Amino acid sequence: MSLNPNFAANNIEDAFRAYIETRFSFADAAYARSFSDALNRQGQIAKGPYIELSNSYQAGGTLRELMAGGMASPLFEGLESCPEQQKEIKLDRPLYLHQEESLLKAADKRNLVVTTGTGSGKTECFLLPILNALLNEESQHGLSHGVRAIIIYPMNALANDQIKRIRAILKSHPAIKFGLYNGSTPQTKQEGFSDYKKAHKDPDGSSPDPLTNELLSREEMQQKPPHILITNYSMLEYMLLRPNDDKVFANAHLKFIVLDEAHTYKGAMGIETSMLMRRFIARVAPDIKPQFILTSATLGAPDEDDTITSFASTLCGADFSRTDIIRAKVTEPKMIERRDFPLALFTTLANPDAPLSDILQNFQADFAPDAGDSEKIYELCLRSQLFALIRNECRQPISMVQLNKNLNQTLPITIDEITAAIQVFSKAQKGNEFLLKARYHFFVRTLEGAFATIGPVKKIFLDRMKTVPLDNSEAAVFEIGLCTDCGRMAIAGKLADGHLIQSASRTFEDSVDYFLVKDKEDSTWFENEDGDEKSVDDLDFVVCSKCGACAGEVRNQQNMPCEHELSDLFRVHQAKKTDSGLHKCPACDFGDFARFYLGNEAATSVLATTLYE
Repeated sequence: MSLNPNFAANNIEDAFRAYIETRFSFADAAYARSFSDALNRQGQIAKGPYIELSNSYQAGGTLRELMAGGMASPLFEGLESCPEQQKEIKLDRPLYLHQEESLLKAADKRNLVVTTGTGSGKTECFLLPILNALLNEESQHGLSHGVRAIIIYPMNALANDQIKRIRAILKSHPAIKFGLYNGSTPQTKQEGFSDYKKAHKDPDGSSPDPLTNELLSREEMQQKPPHILITNYSMLEYMLLRPNDDKVFANAHLKFIVLDEAHTYKGAMGIETSMLMRRFIARVAPDIKPQFILTSATLGAPDEDDTITSFASTLCGADFSRTDIIRAKVTEPKMIERRDFPLALFTTLANPDAPLSDILQNFQADFAPDAGDSEKIYELCLRSQLFALIRNECRQPISMVQLNKNLNQTLPITIDEITAAIQVFSKAQKGNEFLLKARYHFFVRTLEGAFATIGPVKKIFLDRMKTVPLDNSEAAVFEIGLCTDCGRMAIAGKLADGHLIQSASRTFEDSVDYFLVKDKEDSTWFENEDGDEKSVDDLDFVVCSKCGACAGEVRNQQNMPCEHELSDLFRVHQAKKTDSGLHKCPACDFGDFARFYLGNEAATSVLATTLYE
């Protein structure tokens, strides 16, 4: 069973909308309805899913062929002691051309910028050169302790994912040592062993022992530095400053520095990383020029090569040329014919209830009787009109709704049928060549405030605006907050030049005051802390719903703060600020006012949980 992106997207959006409505609950029924309508407006809090189809990439030689030609170490043969199909780095499957190019140019001591799409095998573009250099060194005179390659990630999650990959590749080759050094790395060998056993559990509850060549603690890496060090730029900075941490670089024979997701090193972060690279090399490898390999999916198009090389040179303090930029070259097999197969063929193949060959035979669509399932689908696709139509419509990422609309100009088809067809197309493979790769994107935005009109027409907006046409005139729009207990609404803003205006700051509560919007049935007075009634004071105001003009009590048309009518004025009461910096709701005297901003952690938790479920 595979993930249905449309079903998942709808569930995520529904769960997120429900969370927002629960988090911000209006006491006023009219405002509550308007808020719900705004959240349900298409594209307001979520967009997608979008489908992105990428073609396969041009293939180069196999690693075995490169070994035979003396362009790759012969020790790759015994790197992984398992059958070919189970290997992380396969010897007989052709590399992508950009992976082969990276290996060969790195062997020629070139600094590289690998800018290829997501899912194009960028990791191999630096792992293969690193492993090739280490295996060559091992075959020549053995591997002594000392860092040879540093792989720097912008986020720990990426580093944690990479260590799993390296662990799988090197589990049968103990000569190459590796380790992850970040803020979560335990100090002692015993702590590292214990943490590893806790984190790795087999289905039967047992825990495998760590590999002998994986260094799990700072203590181990300081005593016997690994050949491959995985870290992030912040930790690398600390390691240069701390007396014990810098022992990791003792006896370093640094050959490679890899900066993954290089496009993230821009602005202030880019300046800091650029200075760090220069300090690091001056400290660790002053007489060596280590090779830099930068990877990114979004550094730029071919017409921006000069910008890319300038960026790389500035970031690393090293020389890069246009020929050091490596891009993937896509391949698009030509259609053999264009048959109109029944849509039932693809929905059945997506959720098969019989062997694939039987299904294809039933639909008279088996064009490779002696081949495996992936090649059968490959041959089917190149004869399918539906495949040709979808591939043509998806030259650029497109929403599933728009794709469905476009396809329906040619044939009646539902979004679920399109999804099933794409699921089938994604299985098409012949040799090392996938016919296409599919990725779905779904965008969810958090709230950046809520805004409302006050007056007879109660309307909520989720986009910032100052005024809105209403009933043949202009109405002022105010940013609002809600009481966390009673759900009463307040205007969040500042008094300036006789008007109640929106604050320029979107998050800091010190930048706003809260003015409770009184209902018609509210009395003019609120009780003070002693329970005694108090008369109108400097916390009571009227505000014009048309222009936002604000003043003290107004009794008649001659005492108006603006040119509008007395009926356009609404009473508000300014909330007092507590010692803790919160604004106490004067209606219930218990809750506090808060604007419509969601914390990243809560929103992320809701989205991730729903996606997981």
